[in-house]
Amino acid sequence: MSEHIFTGSANDIKIPLKVVIARLGFKGMEKIPNEFEVLFERAERILRESAKPCAISKDFPVEESTGNILKLRDLTLTGNFVRKFLRDSTLITFILATIGHEVDEEIEKAHRTGDELLSYFIDGIASELVEYWVRYVDGILRREKKNMVGSMRISPGYGDIDMRLNQWIVKNLDGSRIGVDVIEDSWILVPRKSISAMIGWKRS
Repeated sequence: MSEHIFTGSANDIKIPLKVVIARLGFKGMEKIPNEFEVLFERAERILRESAKPCAISKDFPVEESTGNILKLRDLTLTGNFVRKFLRDSTLITFILATIGHEVDEEIEKAHRTGDELLSYFIDGIASELVEYWVRYVDGILRREKKNMVGSMRISPGYGDIDMRLNQWIVKNLDGSRIGVDVIEDSWILVPRKSISAMIGWKRS
C-alpha cells in the first residue's frame, strides 16, 4: 500500500482573495472593507506564523465491490454516496490533513482575551487554509496517478458517509504522526482545522 507524508508552509498555500472575503462575511465585495484591513492583515500574519500544514495519504485496494458496498481489508463502506462516487473503484486513497494545534490555540487565545473579531477572522481564514491545503495534496495525488481516473474527493459527514469513519482513518493512517486525533463519541477531528477525505480510483 502506497503511503505519503506531506509537509508545507502557510505561505505556499494560495487562497483566492474572493474566497476569503466570502468566508469572512463580505460576500460580493471585491476587497476587505477598509475598516477591517489592519485586522485582516494581523489575522493572516498570525496564521502564517502558527500554521504547520501536514498530511498523510495511504492507498487501500478494494477487495470487493457490489452496488453500494465496498469492502477493503477490515472496512466496509456503504450508502448512496459510495454508490455515486466510489462505484467501480479498485483503489481508495484516504487522506488526513491538518494545519496544526497552534492555530486552534491562537483562535482560543483571541477569544479568551476578548478579541472576538480577531478570533473570528483567524478562524475563517484558517478554515480556507486547511481546505486549500487538502486541495494541494489532492492535486499531487492526481498527478501521480495520471493513468487512473479519480473520483470527487469526499469526506466523512458528506451525505450519508458516517462520521465514525474518522476513527478508522485516524487509526489506519496513524494520525498521531501529524498530531491528529479523533474525539470519541462525536468523531470530530482535533485539531479543529483538520480534514479527512477519500478518493476512489479506477483504470482509465
